[in-house]
Amino acid sequence: MIGIIDYGAGNVGNVQRALSFHNERSTILRCPDQINNSIELLILPGVGAFAPAMSALEKEGWPFFLSQWVEKGHPLLGICLGLHLLCEGGEEGGYLKGLGLLEGVVRHLGTQKCPHMGWNSLEWIRSAQGLEKSCHSNDYFYFVHSYGLPQTNDTVAIARVEEREVSAICLRDSVAAFQFHPERSGSAGLSILKGAIDLLRRHS
Repeated sequence: MIGIIDYGAGNVGNVQRALSFHNERSTILRCPDQINNSIELLILPGVGAFAPAMSALEKEGWPFFLSQWVEKGHPLLGICLGLHLLCEGGEEGGYLKGLGLLEGVVRHLGTQKCPHMGWNSLEWIRSAQGLEKSCHSNDYFYFVHSYGLPQTNDTVAIARVEEREVSAICLRDSVAAFQFHPERSGSAGLSILKGAIDLLRRHS
C-alpha cells in the first residue's frame, strides 16, 4: 500500500489515479497517526509555495516522522513542490529550512519566462540505478515551477530551462524526487513513476 500525504497543497487525486493505472493500492494520509503496517511507501506531492507547505507539514508533525521514516530505510517519493520540501531549504519568500532529506537549496529560476510551464526532456548525468530504463530519450515531461534545485550530488537527471539547468530527478538512498509531474506527463510519466516506485521498493 502506498500512502499519499495530503497537507492541503498537493494534487493528490491525480497522483492516486496515476497509481491506480498500475494497479497500485493507495490511501490518502493527513497525519502520521493514520499510518499503519500496511503502508510500505510514502509520496509527498505538492503544488504552490514553499512556506505555507512547510507550515502545513509542521502542523501535523510530518517533518519529524518523515525523518524517522527515511532513517529506517523506508521509501519516500517527492513530486514537484514535494522535491523542494525534501531539500535542505528554499529561498521562496526568504530562506526557510526544509526537511533536509535531499542535498541543496531551492532557488528562483531567474529565467525570462517565469513560471516555467511546459514540456522538457531529461538529461541523465549519472547512473540512476536503472530508473533511466523507464523512459526513452525522446520522452517529454510536464513542468510547472518558478523555483528549482541546482544540480547537487543527489541529482541524477537535469532539465534545461532557457540557459539554466535544474534538477529534474534526485535520488538518495530510499528517497527519490521528481521536479516534473509524472502524473500529468502521459504515458512517459506513468512509466517513470512506476519505475521509481519499483526502484524504491528494492531499497526498502
